[in-house]
Amino acid sequence: MISGFMEQVHHYFDSSRWIKIILGSLIVAIIIGLFPPWTLTSRYKNDYQVWNAGYSFILSPSYTPDWLNADEVIKEEARDDMHSSINLKRLLIQWFVLALTTVVILVLDCVGFYNELLRKWKNFRNPEA
Repeated sequence: MISGFMEQVHHYFDSSRWIKIILGSLIVAIIIGLFPPWTLTSRYKNDYQVWNAGYSFILSPSYTPDWLNADEVIKEEARDDMHSSINLKRLLIQWFVLALTTVVILVLDCVGFYNELLRKWKNFRNPEA
């Protein structure tokens, strides 16, 4: 009687649903890491400026975007002194949000399973109702 109930619990936690959720999240985390957010930094005559440069592949950093050149936001001499770097703060926030979303999905999945288990347990104890 109880063994059949425990088999259902054991089968649920051996199911591949959790593995699929976690692997899907890991794949998304790798994609986020392959295309991180970049910043452009200019240090020209003690003038320190930073711009968000969007997302690009990790092996080809983002350089001066077209909008920065077109608007003449910075002087021509300052463009030579620009360098790009990964915006680590934004990248870590993206990974944190992904991890939090994964945990919420897994918790909701457990709550759904718990409610289903309670319903089955009540039916098991009182089959006439």
